[in-house]
Amino acid sequence: MKSSSFFWAATVFGVWAGVLLEGAASGQVAPLPRFAQGARAVSGIELIRNGDFAASLNGNWNAAGASVPALEVVPAPGEEFYRALKLTVAPLALSKPWDSRLGQTVHLPVKRGDVIYIRAWMRSPQSAPVGLVYQMASEPYTQVAARTFYLSPRWAQLQFFGVAGRDFAPGESVFEFHLGQTKATFEVAGVRVEDYGPNPPADLKVTPIDYWNGQKHDDTWKKAALERIEKIRKADISIRVVDEGGQPIQGARVQLAQARQAFRWGSAVVAARLNDHQNPDDLRYQAEVARLFNTVVFENDLKWNSTNPETTAQVQQAMKWLQSRDIAVRGHNLVWGARQYLPADVSALWDDPEKLRAALRTHVREQVAAYKGQVYVWDVVNEAATNTELWEKLGWDEFAQVFKMAREVDSNVRLSYNDFNISNESQNPPQMQAQRRKVAELIEFLKKQGAPVDLYGDQAHFGAPLTPPSRMIEIWNEVAKLGLPIEITEFDASIPDDQVHGEYVRDTLIAAFSQPEIQSFIIWGFWEGAHWRAAEGGAMFRLDWSQRPAQETYEKLILGEWMTHENLKTNEKGRVQTRGFLGDYNVTVEAGGKSVTVQMKLTKAGAKTQIVL
Repeated sequence: MKSSSFFWAATVFGVWAGVLLEGAASGQVAPLPRFAQGARAVSGIELIRNGDFAASLNGNWNAAGASVPALEVVPAPGEEFYRALKLTVAPLALSKPWDSRLGQTVHLPVKRGDVIYIRAWMRSPQSAPVGLVYQMASEPYTQVAARTFYLSPRWAQLQFFGVAGRDFAPGESVFEFHLGQTKATFEVAGVRVEDYGPNPPADLKVTPIDYWNGQKHDDTWKKAALERIEKIRKADISIRVVDEGGQPIQGARVQLAQARQAFRWGSAVVAARLNDHQNPDDLRYQAEVARLFNTVVFENDLKWNSTNPETTAQVQQAMKWLQSRDIAVRGHNLVWGARQYLPADVSALWDDPEKLRAALRTHVREQVAAYKGQVYVWDVVNEAATNTELWEKLGWDEFAQVFKMAREVDSNVRLSYNDFNISNESQNPPQMQAQRRKVAELIEFLKKQGAPVDLYGDQAHFGAPLTPPSRMIEIWNEVAKLGLPIEITEFDASIPDDQVHGEYVRDTLIAAFSQPEIQSFIIWGFWEGAHWRAAEGGAMFRLDWSQRPAQETYEKLILGEWMTHENLKTNEKGRVQTRGFLGDYNVTVEAGGKSVTVQMKLTKAGAKTQIVL
């Protein structure tokens, strides 16, 4: 998956800040409100055409996707709207929201800093979710404004805005409805996408957000989670201080300073930003990476379709920077099984399966060999539950074969299967549950084929409706039954509200850290200036590097409460005993004007050491 540069397959169902719209009882259709209720005296520059569907749809609106929606202009008699567009969708199993979409290209320029205000009237008898998105029209599909709304049978006006983070020339941006989450019908009318420039009116109306969609969520789970953290993330420390004659020293001062956690805390990074020595933002970016994380993953630089001499040189330079700071690297990813994620020259082999197979095997062997000893784990295959084209073309035995080849080349690297829509269940429970079942089948298939799979990667992209932490824990317990350790590989939470975002990130960190099967927690970018969901409230740092509450919470926990720093004094036997978080320590002992510092590693088995002063 991708962050500052993002591919569509990287998105998850309903990732945007969601809105539940109260409406009539199920199956009933309430009358259409008059458009004048939402009208304003001042308007921006209209960026789309035919938003009232009065003219032909040809040349403006375009239906597309794996499951193209059926379109029908229907009357809305007796109201300000005289017509609406009815859309009928029947998505395939495990479809993504954009697999059924309606949109149009924007043929006007948009300037960096312009406020884009989006309004539309919508309803759905099935109370289905719909995503409204204004974004770049091509890769990396940078989003300006995006939100998911949970509709009702009653007409409601959806209103929200975003700020353009770059200039768009005519034809470079697009507005779309994403309809592919569930089988449903939708009606839409009065669509407005307006550019208000950098100084919009102060009274732009925004539809309120219900982040939980009516779900029960409380803190009853938290006490047990915190108790588990104390039990599973700590171990006993016993230090004895003696003099050169082996006699215990009473009253010696022992300072425990944890230097590094055993648990992996990390972020997705961009190689070029780690290598730049001029740009102030990149220098700050480097400083924060070194300060906050013991592990990183390259967002896109190691992906097959990013492999080229220039990118490889950037990665190797960044690897040296990371190694000098003792920062571990996840390898992401060897194979992403959709044709669109293959390099162009490899995609050109599509109709020659044997040449395609040979190219795949060569890539896996060469890539694993190139980074042998530099990455501790590879996401060998990414998202095979939904990105199946390559495996259907070459046969599913090849899916297992790439794991075997990776192990043949590097016997020490861990091998992971990575997928999305695992723990973020509330965004679409039936599809998420089906996704987990499919992933479980893939893991079992790998085992039966004798393929070496060592880890289960849960991408963990969250958005409204938010999944309660208590449910996350249940899901991770379910996944753990497959017998594999789990890594949280791409966490983010698309929540514009600072307070809600901070609380949810805090609770997710606690929930994950409390689970014994989880070995790492990697966020998918941390700074708004390099984050695939900056427009949706997914970043931890704002563009000006000020910290959102979630970042403050991250530091309070990971750099504070979950690190051990203690000052102790030895007893009459020269001993100190305590418990600390697993990881690496500097232990300084002082007594009688003497001082010595030694390194100590605390594992689950505990640490017992004697220090001579």
